[in-house]
Amino acid sequence: MGLDDDFDVFNSAEIKELQGLEKEKDKAVAERDELKKQVEELKKVNDEIKTVMIKQREKLKKARNESHDNSQLFEILSAENVTMGLKM
Repeated sequence: MGLDDDFDVFNSAEIKELQGLEKEKDKAVAERDELKKQVEELKKVNDEIKTVMIKQREKLKKARNESHDNSQLFEILSAENVTMGLKM
């Protein structure tokens, strides 16, 4: 084996190592792209959930206000009923 043969073996090993690193890089890039896609999908779902929660909160707030108004109306009607009963 001469000096050129040693260089070719070394060079061949380096090329194989570089090819392996390129494959690993390509795999890592593909995984990163897939994770980015998943994150974007999760952000979209999160925004949809936030929208639903805000709408639900507004509905509950409105229902509480209506409930409070109804209880006040009931108190007024009850007071009027008592007053009418006393007048009779």
